[in-house]
Amino acid sequence: MQTSAVLRTATLAAAVLSLGLACQPKGSPDAASASLAPELWQAYQSRFIADGRVIDDVNGGISHSEGQAYGMLLAEAAADRQQFDQLWAWTQRVLQRPDGLFAWRYEPCPSKDAACVTDQNNASDGEILLAWALLRAHQRWQQPEHLQAAQSISTAVQEQLLVERQGQLFILPGLQGFEDQKGLTLNGSYWVFPALESFASAFPNQPWPRVIAAGQWLLAEGRFGQHGLPADWLLLTDQGVQISDKYPPRYGFDAVRIPLHLAWSRQGISASQLAAFEAFWQQQSPPPAWVDLDTNQTAEYAWPSGMAAIAALARGNTAIPIPSQDDGYFSWSLSLLSQIAARETQR
Repeated sequence: MQTSAVLRTATLAAAVLSLGLACQPKGSPDAASASLAPELWQAYQSRFIADGRVIDDVNGGISHSEGQAYGMLLAEAAADRQQFDQLWAWTQRVLQRPDGLFAWRYEPCPSKDAACVTDQNNASDGEILLAWALLRAHQRWQQPEHLQAAQSISTAVQEQLLVERQGQLFILPGLQGFEDQKGLTLNGSYWVFPALESFASAFPNQPWPRVIAAGQWLLAEGRFGQHGLPADWLLLTDQGVQISDKYPPRYGFDAVRIPLHLAWSRQGISASQLAAFEAFWQQQSPPPAWVDLDTNQTAEYAWPSGMAAIAALARGNTAIPIPSQDDGYFSWSLSLLSQIAARETQR
């Protein structure tokens, strides 16, 4: 990055930290309680949102259920009801399936509708994040349809994506392709703990405390490599937890979200959990974007600002790094979510 770009980024960071909520439009009760700085939200919208669709600019301009949910979470945190409703309307119209789950992948095509969906399988982190965004929207704007939609999605997840093994309830990453004779393929980053905690409070007749407990157990058992890190993808068998052989054996762009979800939860990230991540983060400066948990080989490129923001949040820092113009959709999303989590956990 050029020196001038660094200075612009530092200036924006200083402005965000110094202005805080004072930058919100006056006279708006929503704005007064916003937990995302307006400058960051406006920058995110201008780069990654068009006509209710969150655009993954690094992956060919696709959209996916996770991205729509991230956009909705950010819109709610920014107290932007109009953008929230547009994002949710597009998600319902294009991605929602008859069974109440959501197709995972949309690739731009001329019709700009459900015909552009190229992967009908769902991704359960998408459903969990969408339901959480709707619950948060209901808490902010008190619209019954938001609560009804959140309950409908959480029920669909409960009925179709929770499986019991060894007396515990696990989340299938998707309806198809994650259960075979070897065992269950699982993804620890799909346990979005603050979302699951919200479900447990809002829908007490559903078994979310058991799901939370299973996720904590999975993260405790599923540690690998030199630093005892979680792998992006895990395999649960009768013998225990191991790294899935269906994917590269990495702590990378999935598992990087785990410390965000732990730090944002009511329980917080424990000292032992933080120590495992901290050992990796301190191994070199800046840390690499991923590490192979079998060979200890690391990426040849550094972590993006979204990963740095998660590390700052997990460490309890009050200053969360903001993304740069070089960062794409995913890094921006993680950075802004970390901003929100920091404000909410430090209140």
